[in-house]
Amino acid sequence: MTRTHTDPREQALAWFVRLQDDDATEADWLAYREWLEASPANSAAYGEIETAWIDIEGLTDTAPVQASAGVVVPFRPHTPRRIPAGWLQALGAAAAIAAGALLFIVPGLQDHPQVYRSGAGQLQTVSLDDGSRIVLNGETEIAVRMQRDQRTVSLVEGEAAFDVAHDARRPFVVSVGDRAVTVLGTEFNILHHAGQLMVTVKRGIVAVGQAGRAPEAKLAAGQQLSHTEGATGSRVEKVDPEDAFAWRRRLLIYHNRPLTEVSRDLSRYFGKPVVVDPSAAPLRFTGSLRVDREEPMLHALETFLPVKAIIKPDETHLMARESQ
Repeated sequence: MTRTHTDPREQALAWFVRLQDDDATEADWLAYREWLEASPANSAAYGEIETAWIDIEGLTDTAPVQASAGVVVPFRPHTPRRIPAGWLQALGAAAAIAAGALLFIVPGLQDHPQVYRSGAGQLQTVSLDDGSRIVLNGETEIAVRMQRDQRTVSLVEGEAAFDVAHDARRPFVVSVGDRAVTVLGTEFNILHHAGQLMVTVKRGIVAVGQAGRAPEAKLAAGQQLSHTEGATGSRVEKVDPEDAFAWRRRLLIYHNRPLTEVSRDLSRYFGKPVVVDPSAAPLRFTGSLRVDREEPMLHALETFLPVKAIIKPDETHLMARESQ
């Protein structure tokens, strides 16, 4: 029977080989993006081949995480699995497709990190010369260094959404607090503020752990890791990744989250501390807030919760209404 590339798995293999080739063009990446977003089956199939490639390349020496809410999932050593023979045949066919592509400019190398900063309430997009893109939320600072064998970003403070171009020979590593996030190419969001770290994966796979050590967790699409700097472990749970990326649409979405967590987010947007009074500390919030000026956002929060906002020049207090 004649083999055609109608199976999402075979299409994924063809795309994977094409995008690893040095001759991959910008048009290839745009076409790949359209294919990926055309069907959830395409995204799932690409995740399978990416997982196999990570294991074969020895990026980690750990097994994939099977995470559930509230469970900290450690890695366990394993033997890298083989790609099935049928897949290897598809890889060979896909390689022939990539052979006719045009020359792509080799990204430049940086001797010193390039620093990018965004102000309060400002969104800033950073386009890297390898095709990757980073969107900075307000009050965010990153330092980027592109090297021959590795692409590195230090997320000093704030929040950023990453859409990383695949390059198996140049892993993309984000240093954030006391953890490092390592990928080949994927889409994920990182929040780093007040000693709290949160990594949410929208597409692909990322490995998270202490720099220079075996990763403590591998996250797939729809998984989120939460970590407090200095703690020995982390929490992994299933989430809707669109919620973590909602800030790019000027929305903050919460599902039964502590008011203290909401206040940390508001502190970043307001550029000053938002303090939760003990009377309001037990409250949890489900809802969405549209990113706006301080007064409208606080008014919306007062509408959802029995709290009163006391606005001062240097900080804002959230108190339970019954304590007034």
